[in-house]
Amino acid sequence: MAERFEVSRGPVRDAFRILEAQHLVEKSGRSYVVLGLENSDLDEIYQLRTAIEPLAWSYLRDRRDNIAELDAAIKQMALAAQAQDAEAFARADIDFHSVAVRLSGKKRVVAMWDQIEPSIRLILQVTNLVNDDFDNVLHKHEILLDALRKGTESELRSSVVEHIENSRRILP
Repeated sequence: MAERFEVSRGPVRDAFRILEAQHLVEKSGRSYVVLGLENSDLDEIYQLRTAIEPLAWSYLRDRRDNIAELDAAIKQMALAAQAQDAEAFARADIDFHSVAVRLSGKKRVVAMWDQIEPSIRLILQVTNLVNDDFDNVLHKHEILLDALRKGTESELRSSVVEHIENSRRILP
């Protein structure tokens, strides 16, 4: 790969180590194999997501005066939806969730999110190819933002959990 991309071997080796730590590839002898996601993997990822995101949104609720980045992510989703660009929509979708976690201000929550974010990014790319009702998905994100702005902590948690569960139901 280093020769193919005309880079030194060190960065390629480091990149594969990162991918291996994220359980996206597996070392097989002297090479690496891309790992597929089984239903059990999806279940595990979504269980972790259901543990991490509601907690992050709860912390974010106490800091909601600084959520302009979430509004910007929603605007990016709207632009991608209008263009019917599944790839851009998936990027904006994961960015929305990543921004929410980061804005929680809790470094350990962010660190846990960073471990599963690459897998969620891949899942959302597939999900948005299968479910191209971008306006509906966008509306569900607007509901989260509305719950953050106006809802009780319980309403916010319920909205986040429901959002994640709906996302999981789209997958086989």
